[in-house]
Amino acid sequence: MTRKMTSPQPSDEATASPTLQSPSPLPLGGDLNIATLNCNGLLTEVQEGSRKVHRMQVILKFFKAMGTHIFAVQEPHLSEDSPEFVHKKEQIQKYASEAGYDMLIQLTSNGMRGGVALFWETKTWSCTSAISLSPRILSANLCSDTGLHISVIAAHFHHKPSLRLGQFEELREQIPTLGLHPNVVLLADHNSVIVPGIDSEIVTVHDELPQAMRAREAEVEFLA
Repeated sequence: MTRKMTSPQPSDEATASPTLQSPSPLPLGGDLNIATLNCNGLLTEVQEGSRKVHRMQVILKFFKAMGTHIFAVQEPHLSEDSPEFVHKKEQIQKYASEAGYDMLIQLTSNGMRGGVALFWETKTWSCTSAISLSPRILSANLCSDTGLHISVIAAHFHHKPSLRLGQFEELREQIPTLGLHPNVVLLADHNSVIVPGIDSEIVTVHDELPQAMRAREAEVEFLA
């Protein structure tokens, strides 16, 4: 999912160095392009034309063409106990650097898939602090070259409502300790489905319907 946020253009009377009030949505005269998606493996091989490439290459090429400043991905699938961990980490860092992005990535362990990663354009953004809240949730404070400060929470919420509810409850408790800026962006795969879809596990959804409702209530409360 991508979202483009546009700030109003400065008037002729505007000073050369306008003072931004906090919270201010964007620096005057600028756009902020943000995105999030579940990549299901950054180094998964995919077909591009007549050749096979890594999915991360396709993602970076697309977001670069769209002028995306900041984006998060869920399920990068980088396990620190994998025999190829060092090589994979270096490959991911190389792709990001070549495309003009810096990054943070949550590692998984015990062969588990999942995790989250956050990317930002190095030409205009820098990371001032970051913290791992869990293997599925990452919080980072970013600053632009125009002086705009934002906090980004990258998250992969669980597909099981009972576990997703626990994530929202834990996140709600931790929010006061994170030192968030007034401008907060949540980039997440919510996995939030109450009415079963065609490809849903019908029995599981119906069995957990009360938890699904409680999880949705916690989600709405948190987003509000």
